[in-house]
Amino acid sequence: MNFKKGESHMNNMKVYKVYLEDTVTEDCFKTIIPAFSEELAMEYAHGNGEVVAIKETTDYPISDAKLYNTLKSAGYGKAEISIITRALFQIGLTT
Repeated sequence: MNFKKGESHMNNMKVYKVYLEDTVTEDCFKTIIPAFSEELAMEYAHGNGEVVAIKETTDYPISDAKLYNTLKSAGYGKAEISIITRALFQIGLTT
């Protein structure tokens, strides 16, 4: 299945800011979790503290061109780059 820029994806992931509280120290921290739903993001965070808040965000766009260049600079081959960039594109995480 090939998608072009601007087309909708079947299974888009979203990015969530998840705010957690460490139940021992009572410190709060934020983590970023890509997930298909808010519920799955909370499930992923389970065991890392108590979820205080969760919010969908678009603050972390991943540029497909920048990702390609970064992977290429790191020594990844064409096949590996294709797998990684296509997978992220098909779930809606790259721009």
